[in-house]
Amino acid sequence: MFISVLGHPQMAPALLDANYEGLQLTHPTPKECTAIWNLTSQAWKGPLTQEDFVLNCAQLLTAPLHRDGGMSMWILTNKHMEPDHRPILASCETIRKQALVSDANGKVEEKVVHAVASVYTDPEHRGRGYASRMMRGLSRGLQEFQSDFGKTIASVLWSDIGKEFYSNVGWLPFPSSHLQFKALKSDQTPPGVMYLKAEDLEELCRIQESLVRKLVSTKASHKTRMTLLPNHNSVTWFHQKEDFLASTVYNKPALRKGAIIGSPGNRIWVIWTRLCSDPLDAPDAENTLYILKLVIENDAEERRELQVEQLKAILEAARNEAAEWRLPVVKMWNPTLAIEDLVARTGIEHENVEREKSSISSVLWYGEGEGTADSVEWIGNEKFGWC
Repeated sequence: MFISVLGHPQMAPALLDANYEGLQLTHPTPKECTAIWNLTSQAWKGPLTQEDFVLNCAQLLTAPLHRDGGMSMWILTNKHMEPDHRPILASCETIRKQALVSDANGKVEEKVVHAVASVYTDPEHRGRGYASRMMRGLSRGLQEFQSDFGKTIASVLWSDIGKEFYSNVGWLPFPSSHLQFKALKSDQTPPGVMYLKAEDLEELCRIQESLVRKLVSTKASHKTRMTLLPNHNSVTWFHQKEDFLASTVYNKPALRKGAIIGSPGNRIWVIWTRLCSDPLDAPDAENTLYILKLVIENDAEERRELQVEQLKAILEAARNEAAEWRLPVVKMWNPTLAIEDLVARTGIEHENVEREKSSISSVLWYGEGEGTADSVEWIGNEKFGWC
């Protein structure tokens, strides 16, 4: 059986061999997009109903990050069959992101990185090599895809099936870790902390983008440096998803988008988002308050003690927010050694998790060199870049 674009089960034609020359990687029609969302909802809808999941997917097409072809959907199908009547053997999407790359001398260039997400094969079609065929075709096509927006230096993805599959089709694993904090309810806001609202974020994103540009331009080791830009569009993509979740599942608005402490020029802030991959309050639910971006505006050595106190207050605010939204944990992706040291000095209990199976950062490198973690340093690989 397979699901037609109208959502009705039909008798499936004989499935094609993954090496068949008639298979094609192409873009789906609007009806085929809806069919994909209905199919993938069973794996990714979390606490949403299937209907709401499909509606959210359609609404996300209006997100600033997705406009002007920023998001593209792809399917592997039979090129000899008509659109809306052809099988969807595998599907995925790509999101075009702005990136910076610098060499060992600190020479910085703006590049394009295509992030791959939502790789999916109908369970009835798995084990036939369709996803591998699709990803190999994508790896060849993305280097020149949308070249009017700039030169593509890499493609990235975050694997939830370990390291082997995507490594075999070109996306090599990079270090993937996070700090994890238990949610903890507090009766009062930590002294000095102010919560961020949506209207606060555009200016802060401009500042954090400027700080990242400065960091990338410093002279490095022998490695090439790459970073995705933590711009406002990347942040609002998460918050559009979050706002839909808040209104449909929690029946209240998600007004607090992060927390900030300190005076201008010497502030620490986090921008966060609520992500639910499981029904609320389900046993072993992995619903999480993710820190999308942590910024220390002035990291001067003489400010370390104050930074410890400020970071402690910010993390306490995040843990409280998680508790209020029935999210068991707070996660901060890929902290630097300096951030790990500051967190340790706050005295807040936490785990340092090295991920081996889920959300494995992976890179397909189109630039010079091998593109491994030994030759490319991915700076600022925080949650804001994920999709």
